Amino acid sequence: MNPYDANSHPGIHFVAEALGLHSVSTLTTAHHPGEPLYQAATRVIGAANELDEAHERVTGAAQDALRLLEPVARGQLSSGKVAFALLRSSLPSFGEHLARETRACDLLVESVSAYQLLLREAGTEQRAAAPRVSAALSRSSNQIPPGAAADAAAVPISTAVDKPLRSR
Repeated sequence: MNPYDANSHPGIHFVAEALGLHSVSTLTTAHHPGEPLYQAATRVIGAANELDEAHERVTGAAQDALRLLEPVARGQLSSGKVAFALLRSSLPSFGEHLARETRACDLLVESVSAYQLLLREAGTEQRAAAPRVSAALSRSSNQIPPGAAADAAAVPISTAVDKPLRSR
């Protein structure tokens, strides 16, 4: 279940849904700084936060507009002209907030897609590297003196396989 509220934090909520995370803060901890996946994860979190901030601005502007229109809704037409004038002057700002939110949403979708692509590529490279590492280890174990083989066997193979390969 997604612990993030889509109404108040749509960016973080989307990331949790798209990547199946219970805590978005763990996204970068799964990778080492400087790795492409770490950089992509950082962009995802930044884009999610940017969308959340833009959404908060849109929500605030909408709430301000509602406050201006409440007297008119109650039938207090004397304040209607002032409310409409204030609302009309705030509409360009509201439009700018909506445009920023749309751009932030697009950026988030692009960032998550790029992260997922890198994640798939890293998984494919790791699976492709495993037979090469196993073959290299078996070839090299034939050349290792018998006493040193036990030392080599103590080294976990996963350390070589778990690291994503750099793309050329």
